[in-house]
Amino acid sequence: RHLGASACLARQHNRLANAMAACFAALLTVGTTATAAERRALLKLPTNGTATAQRIDDYVSRYVAALQSGQVMLIHQSKSGGTGLCGLAKDNGCFRAGAGQPVATINCADRSLYDRAWWIPQEQLDMLQDDGLRRFATSIFGTPDREMPRSCSSRHRRDGTRGRAAAGNLPRGDSIAGRAHVPQYPAAAMGADWWARGPTFYAVEGAVPEADQCDGVLEMFAFREPISRMGSFSNELRTWGLLPTSGSECRKGRGVRRGECHARACSNFTLVLSRAPSVYDNHLVRTLLGHAVYTLPAGSISRQHYEQALDRLRRIDVLLLTNAQLNQDVQARLGWRIASQAGQVARQHRGTNPCVLSGEQAARARAQNEWDLSLWAEALQLKAQDDAFFGRPDVARALGTRAAAIGAGRCGLMRESLERSRPAPDQCMVPGLPQHRAPEQCASVSGGAAVEAG
Repeated sequence: RHLGASACLARQHNRLANAMAACFAALLTVGTTATAAERRALLKLPTNGTATAQRIDDYVSRYVAALQSGQVMLIHQSKSGGTGLCGLAKDNGCFRAGAGQPVATINCADRSLYDRAWWIPQEQLDMLQDDGLRRFATSIFGTPDREMPRSCSSRHRRDGTRGRAAAGNLPRGDSIAGRAHVPQYPAAAMGADWWARGPTFYAVEGAVPEADQCDGVLEMFAFREPISRMGSFSNELRTWGLLPTSGSECRKGRGVRRGECHARACSNFTLVLSRAPSVYDNHLVRTLLGHAVYTLPAGSISRQHYEQALDRLRRIDVLLLTNAQLNQDVQARLGWRIASQAGQVARQHRGTNPCVLSGEQAARARAQNEWDLSLWAEALQLKAQDDAFFGRPDVARALGTRAAAIGAGRCGLMRESLERSRPAPDQCMVPGLPQHRAPEQCASVSGGAAVEAG
């Protein structure tokens, strides 16, 4: 009787588990996309049972389908691994913004859409004494002082739909080396006009294009502890000669004295905050909420902004942490082959950083960035949930099955099936250059975008 009762209880437990799985499944959003919220809700399902297995398989199918048909937009915070991720996109043969140009300077961003770095406001750039440095920094690192034509409707999607800002509508001065603007990425064949299609992978290093996600775009974000990131960013300002110093104080010094002067400047939080307020005042919140919030004066970020940014953070599709596990996470989520990016980031990690914020300066930075620190804590929890999901054996098996069906090729799980047999073009164009080149001078079709040269 005791054994019979135990068997009966076991059967009841299994029925209850399956009923719970079905209940959770009914509560989850079902659609053609695979959202981050749904993925995290799936963690609440029992680890076994038919309903759980079906739900996991359905989610993975929609997740891979979204990767194959859509674009990935990297929300690139400077000094958080964005250059390395762009290098991985190149190594995996992904069509990307800025193809054919140096990864370490372009960072997979389309500058015609103002996706480049937004570091320093114009009033601070105007204070730079060196005329050449001022012009250079304005074109590469300047924060636009008004909303630019970079919305979702200004961008071509991967299937060629949506419009793009016409070259004649671009603000004055937005040209490449004095030439009329040309798009910085190619079409991916499949019968589309050469420039008709958007990139598979691109990055925005300023603020996001709009307050909400663009249709057909999966968002990726690699985050890093805010105070540590500021120290690295200050060192970048020092490297480019963009530190705010008191007149010619540092220029008069030589050798060790000059180095000590720059170290005092770049590790002074009040000083660097005055030079790049958007970067040193809750930069993460600003980045996630668009140009209008990004350009607010220092001290303007409120709890309301934080809550809006938290909602955006929770919806990010590929959430990464800049640490030793980054490559492993990219491989699990995108199916990319992993290769060393040391050559791409060597300049940024050479020697000892003299700009690390510590003591009183670090305390000031923490007080100024309370909302970013709160987002950092939330991001760690969300990342832990994603790790648990992608670490499930059933998820790994389901993704492995899809990867095997797609086959080895460029851009991992993002590879479109019709791109496998894409014919070589009769000629190709190097973005930013007026002349066409013969096919033998282009990169191989199998190894990357056909417009690339080297």
